[in-house]
Amino acid sequence: MGFVEDISGKLIISCQAQEGEPLHGASHMAAMAQAALAAGAGGIRAESPADIRAIKQAVDLPLLGLWKQEHGPTWARITPGFEAMQEVSRAGADAIAIEATRRPRPDASTLAELVARAARELAKPIVADVSTLEEGLAAARCGVAAVATTMSGYTPESLPRTTPDFDLLAALVARCGVPVILEGHVWEPAQVAEAFRRGAHAVVVGSAITRPQLIARRFVDAVPERPHAASGRTGAGTAAGAPVAIGLDIGGTKILGGLVEARTGRILAEHREPTPAGDGPAGIMRALITTARYLAAAADPVAIGVSSAGHVDWDTGVVVDGTPNLPGWAGTAIAPELADATGLPTCCDNDGNAAAFGEAWVGGGKGRDAVVAITLGTGFGAGFYDRGHLLRGSRGGGAEAGHLILHPGGRQCNCGQRGCVEAYVSGTALARQARERWGEGSGTHELFAHAAGGDAEARALLNEFAHDLALTLASLFNLCDPDVVLIGGGLANQSGAFMPQVRMDLAQIFAGRRFDIAAVQVAALGEYAGLVGAAGEALVRFAGQAPPTAGARSSAVHGSTA
Repeated sequence: MGFVEDISGKLIISCQAQEGEPLHGASHMAAMAQAALAAGAGGIRAESPADIRAIKQAVDLPLLGLWKQEHGPTWARITPGFEAMQEVSRAGADAIAIEATRRPRPDASTLAELVARAARELAKPIVADVSTLEEGLAAARCGVAAVATTMSGYTPESLPRTTPDFDLLAALVARCGVPVILEGHVWEPAQVAEAFRRGAHAVVVGSAITRPQLIARRFVDAVPERPHAASGRTGAGTAAGAPVAIGLDIGGTKILGGLVEARTGRILAEHREPTPAGDGPAGIMRALITTARYLAAAADPVAIGVSSAGHVDWDTGVVVDGTPNLPGWAGTAIAPELADATGLPTCCDNDGNAAAFGEAWVGGGKGRDAVVAITLGTGFGAGFYDRGHLLRGSRGGGAEAGHLILHPGGRQCNCGQRGCVEAYVSGTALARQARERWGEGSGTHELFAHAAGGDAEARALLNEFAHDLALTLASLFNLCDPDVVLIGGGLANQSGAFMPQVRMDLAQIFAGRRFDIAAVQVAALGEYAGLVGAAGEALVRFAGQAPPTAGARSSAVHGSTA
């Protein structure tokens, strides 16, 4: 029989341990698989070629293999490309698990392309790890052998959870037409029985069996706290031995917070709050404090880092000059107030700087010496990171590329100048043009939709937008000489509509001069760049972590200015 038939009605044990955990290593995972076999398990789920090889030598059970690869929190992580699938297959996996969420893959392949190529070249069944019904239906249409609920609770499209997603399981069983495996948040035997009652083809259990530190924690947490006992927790501020910091990103519509681990920059937990801009600075600070306390309760963070719009004094964490999106924000003592409310050392930086730090640390600029990060959203944000240093200026107003003069005497900018980059290259600028063309209520969505439908005027507006962006990027290349320029922010999700024209215009601007068009890329961290960067800056400032540098051309980092 094949893999899918072999696991029917069986319990699959996920034998995985992350780097830094006590049981990390192929020999430990092979021993864990032997224990699972002795207990009567019907299959194994294993991560990495090394673990897969060791487990296949130790037990004769159907093995679902995968390979987690980190490209940033907004990119597919589970066996994200065909090369990873090949390595998992060569290691001896009987089937291959791949992420089938909406997150993009680093090689730009589609799920359909991967499944078709696997059928031609690997002859191994593919199991799609999904987070929603829509993703499961799409995966089934691509020809996967089975779908699994693995990603439910781990993507923006699914709600955070601590229990198995039985509703998703039932919906997939009813509609997707391929076997469905329940995986994720299974802690009790009764949950396994419930999954099979609801039609699960198989059930995967992992942390509840194979991660002893989490199993032990469940029992430790049940011990009553004694008033006379020491109240401090050992290992404070660490996750598997690495410090953890809270990152907070203040946006015009939401406050995004997360726990960020120092070694890898991974987001261990996240929390979102609507930005109560109508309640003024005091309301926003209350929301920040609530988010920070919520996250601090889940771990022992060593510090807090905040990403905020406006000019921010890095030394004090006070907003020097505000932003129209947050009325009255100038003068807000973000870092001092958060530190007082939480008892944690806190720093605050401009959102463009924080995004640049995040991308240089674990995003698209990782391993590069000089990185420019552009945030194309409501406005035009920027950050310049060079060999361990951010350009902040004397009062936190450095790197304000959005207020370089692009067209002298041109459109009014909300900063008070005329002709700024932001007045032409931003979501606000595009939305204004959409309203002028298609009436009130129209915005960037309508503009991109009209352009995709072949509307000549919409296409002309996007070409003009692309040309202004190319002119701006050309100036930044001449000013900063970066290894890479990363385009992030909300408009980056529509980059396919304008980036080809940007690259064509840049090629003409730099005709005959040394210029690598591949240096212009879409940022890797997406909406999480500011959060991750702010936490990273806090880890450097308060926990002694070294700032990210490539080291290829620089022999030392002089000081720690992050």
